[in-house]
Amino acid sequence: MIGYSGAGKSTLIRLVNGLETHETGDVIIDGQNIKDLNENELNRLRKRIGMVFQQFNLLETQSVYRNIEIPLLLEGKKNKKEIDARIKELLSFVGLEDKYNAHASSLSGGQKQRVGIARALATEPDILLSDEATSALDPDTTDSILKLLQRINKELNITILLITHEMEVIKQICDSVAVMKEGAIIEAGPVAQVFSQPQEADTKRFVATVIDNQIPEATLKQLVSTNIVYKLTYFSNESNQSLLYDMNQQFPVKTEILSASVNELQGHILNIYNLKFEGEEADIDALITDLQSKEIKVERVEIDD
Repeated sequence: MIGYSGAGKSTLIRLVNGLETHETGDVIIDGQNIKDLNENELNRLRKRIGMVFQQFNLLETQSVYRNIEIPLLLEGKKNKKEIDARIKELLSFVGLEDKYNAHASSLSGGQKQRVGIARALATEPDILLSDEATSALDPDTTDSILKLLQRINKELNITILLITHEMEVIKQICDSVAVMKEGAIIEAGPVAQVFSQPQEADTKRFVATVIDNQIPEATLKQLVSTNIVYKLTYFSNESNQSLLYDMNQQFPVKTEILSASVNELQGHILNIYNLKFEGEEADIDALITDLQSKEIKVERVEIDD
């Protein structure tokens, strides 16, 4: 989930675990409508939902061990050996084996977030809620935390609902994205689809922060309204690996690359080219028809004098 400040992202995530109540609509988790649950049923559901916070929310004066132990005790676990084994397992998973007895206050921001993640995983949840979990971290630490979240999703088969205002986070680890504005979802879909064909103005602004598909200003100044410029958007596959070469070989149209952007999205390569065509109108039309037959999105770029 992405949106500007005040879009309602954090409120939405609190609706999922029942910390906020809703007046209309439904919140359905694994077939259960949470407004139909009594207090005991809601508490049981919450045990299946872990939470990772932006500001870590650790007990600073307590040890790493104690911070992770608390949810296990609240769940009713009493066997000391089982608790110890679980905490060691979690610390190993998040890469903090040597911080077993360290105080939370002595940790770096990235280490604190790893402890927060270990605590959220302690009760073996089915769902992990992440509320701006990387916004307080530096870029390198953010990258390591995102890779850890990916491991959690893939290796532990845990669904992660991630709230962020950073499109780079979405680009790096998410499968699907929803864009929020003023408490409503204005656009949603697979990451590859939303990044390649954003529909809403806010979505386009978010995508532009991580995918630069604009023609450089210096190049624009050299163009005139009579220039024929098109933007091509497509995902790489076996049939279009040599697209630009094939275009020049098959059609008597001179092609000039004005800008190019190549991005990886969940294992798919998204290509965006701004091209200037020179040639007969019929030949250019034939080229465009051929491109569209290959499921390549072709858009005319209007050039102002």
